[in-house]
Amino acid sequence: MSLAYLQDLIDAWRDGSLNAEQAIELNAMLRESESARELFRRESEMHGLLHAAVTASMVEASAEHRAPLDSVSAKNTPRWYAWRPLTAAAVGIVIGMFCTSMVFGLVAQRTAVKKIPLLVFDAGLENAAQTLKDGLPDRVGQWGMDEASVVAAEGRVLPLQGERMMRLEPIPQEKPVKNHTSRAYQMLDLRSQPLAMMNGEVEAEVTASFCAMNSALSSRYLIRAIALDEASETATKNFWSKVESDGVVSESQRFDTLPGDSGWHTFSMKLRLPPGSKTLVLVFGALPLEDAYRLPLVHYLDDVQVTLLNPQPLP
Repeated sequence: MSLAYLQDLIDAWRDGSLNAEQAIELNAMLRESESARELFRRESEMHGLLHAAVTASMVEASAEHRAPLDSVSAKNTPRWYAWRPLTAAAVGIVIGMFCTSMVFGLVAQRTAVKKIPLLVFDAGLENAAQTLKDGLPDRVGQWGMDEASVVAAEGRVLPLQGERMMRLEPIPQEKPVKNHTSRAYQMLDLRSQPLAMMNGEVEAEVTASFCAMNSALSSRYLIRAIALDEASETATKNFWSKVESDGVVSESQRFDTLPGDSGWHTFSMKLRLPPGSKTLVLVFGALPLEDAYRLPLVHYLDDVQVTLLNPQPLP
């Protein structure tokens, strides 16, 4: 889910217009994302709503306790459902957020996650002089692409960081390819960080930011990571046939933006790395619209980061 949509949900909660379905969505986002909880805390502290919500719950519960009940069914109604729905939803979010924080705190007391950043070649796409490989890269330290170029600001689209970004071009419909998803590729050598020396399970967290030239339409993006037990020198030879084999660990995730959801959107996904992994191949894509009658869109990619996550037991 995008940051802009999270902000809309928080604004609706703050303004008292959050409905039950939105409250469930907001609660789920707060449970699953530390950055979402941090944004919620900042907004709550700014408007004094944490205190107001909890105070309102106490006042209404106290008032209900004093007020006479008109019927037997009312006597059997739990106090939680007797509160006004918006107040109950707001308090539920607050309580859920704090309970989640407590759970995270307890886990943090037992384990810590060691984070090891991996070197991504030209992660900010600042090297305008580089030669982009057509298709998969054949070596580490190279960007591969399907219809892409490194550009500076274009129109209202500014790079997320630095002065340049990758422009993912629409693939012509007449081009004989399996699908018309515009992709960028990179290959990382995991031998620089031997996984055998790490304790427990190791995950690779891949983060990338995307932006659409036309935000009036919805967009769909793809991040995929493939782990191979083969050295990078030969990893991309007959690559797609290798990916389809049972012995290759691969994970992909799609991300959607809503119409009118403008600006940059940062997405991330994780892949469990099996012991013996030597090469990590990354794929970043902008998927074509399902409506074939619409003109294909131009998209942009920037600020790619890869981090190894390795849980470490604390003494």
